[in-house]
Parts: sequence; C-alpha cells; structure tokens
Amino acid sequence: MPEAVLLITSDLACLSSVSGAARRTGCELRTAMNISAIDDKLAEAPPGLIVIDLSTAGLNVTELVHRLRARLAAGVRIVGFGSHVHKSLLAAAEEAGCDLVVSRGEFHARMDDFLRPPVRVAPEPDKSGELRRRSITVRDASREDAATLVDFNIRLAHESENKRLDRETVVRGVGLALAKPELCRYFVADIGNQVVGQTMVTFEWSDWRAGVFWWIQSVYVVPEHRRAGVFRSLFMHVHQLAQSDPDACGLRLYVEKQNAVAQDVYQRLGMSPSGHWLLELDWSNSLKNSI
Repeated sequence: MPEAVLLITSDLACLSSVSGAARRTGCELRTAMNISAIDDKLAEAPPGLIVIDLSTAGLNVTELVHRLRARLAAGVRIVGFGSHVHKSLLAAAEEAGCDLVVSRGEFHARMDDFLRPPVRVAPEPDKSGELRRRSITVRDASREDAATLVDFNIRLAHESENKRLDRETVVRGVGLALAKPELCRYFVADIGNQVVGQTMVTFEWSDWRAGVFWWIQSVYVVPEHRRAGVFRSLFMHVHQLAQSDPDACGLRLYVEKQNAVAQDVYQRLGMSPSGHWLLELDWSNSLKNSI
C-alpha cells in the first residue's frame, strides 16, 4: 500500500511540483491548503510523512509540530522547507522537532528523495523460527544525529586504520557536511530509536561517462549489530537512490587492502575491483596513528 504524504502549503505552484513527485514515487498525496484543514486531512488516513511549507499563511511552526507530535504515532517523519534567507524560521522548525529542515531550493531539487519511503528491512526468522533481527530503517541523517556521526567516525578510524582523529576537527567536518548537502549526504540506519549504522556519499563527475559516480564512504556499524543486515540496508538504500537519479552512472568506494572481510561483503553486493590504485596528497595533518 502506498505511503500517505500530507503536504501543508498555500502555494499552488508548490502543490503542482509535489504532486508530480508523488506520482513518480508512488506516494498517496493529501494536501492541506490552510492550517484549519490539517485536522480533517489527518483524520482521512494516518500519514507516514508530513511536509510543511514554512511560508504557509498563518503558520506557527512550533505550535504545529508540537501538536502533530502529540497526535501522531511514533515514526511519522516531518520535513520542513523554507527560504534560505529566513534562517530564524528554519532554525525554529528544527528546534520544534522537524526530522529534517532544508531550504526551498534543496527541497525542490531532491523532492523525489524526500517523498520516497525509507528502506525498511523486515525481521527474518532463524532456523528455530525466532526473529533474528529487528526492523531496520534507513533515512537521511539530520542535525540531531551529529554527535552520533562524530562518535562513529572516530570509532571507524580507530578500528579500521588504527588512526586517532581530532574530535574538534571531526565535529567541524560533520557539521559542514550536514549544513552543505552539495558536499555529501549522510545516511543512518535505525533499529527502534537507536542509530546503529552510517554511511556517507560524495559525488564525482565522470566526463568519460557524462555522469556522476556516487562514492560510498564512512561506513560504520556498531559491533553488536554487525552481520545483521545493517550495511546491506544502507547499501541498498543508496543503490536505489542512485539508480533513480538520471545523472548517476554508478557506485564506487575504497577499502583498506588488508580488510578482506569488507572486500568480501562489497563483492557479494555486486561490486568488483576497478583496477585503479588510490593515491593521495594529504596536507591536513589531522590523522594520527594510535599509540
């Protein structure tokens, strides 16, 4: 059954654009063109996603989001978007509890991604019939995930490369990544209310292919949830998004030469060696070998 999406906007042009994205992604779109219509639309069917145009006439975003959270079931996503020049309004939406707040330009550029339901991996029974793992949900990371992403990156460097990262540098790096989606996109995997894994995607233009490679980086899964499908869920989510992007031409990643386990995982997901060496000239001086 398609996911119900409630759009709150008084802008007819916005409604037209979102309607097209809903058709492309298979969502069932409902629209509240004014604040007084919201309760009636919620009564029709519980939405899985609410999209709030922060320029909607008469909108008090703090009051609205608090009212929605009190009424809706856990797990309903709320995305707000507004003009990039109205920084205080965007900050108020984030403070109120929106899962994601983006500029109007970013919302329209990535509308299909925002409307597409997150990947959910259902629990699988083991041979005894018991559930082997809980449901995994993959979503775009938000600013609320920043501390977790910092922690995961520091753990990743230590566990995979025996490197000790400077926390202040990583805090700044993650903050810039979340604030500037043109640099990269972070995705996280949730089990229940716990973030158990992450990956980041950056973008490389290929003139030979007239397309963009999506680079999978910063892969980390907490130890107690490894070998339970978390990375596979992250990978399949990224793969699905990339294949739906007409500018994307493929996926790439790099892996430590000694990490045979990771190489096996990536090859079982359909990836193969590219035949290239990865070389670098790094003058950041931000990585240190652990003592």
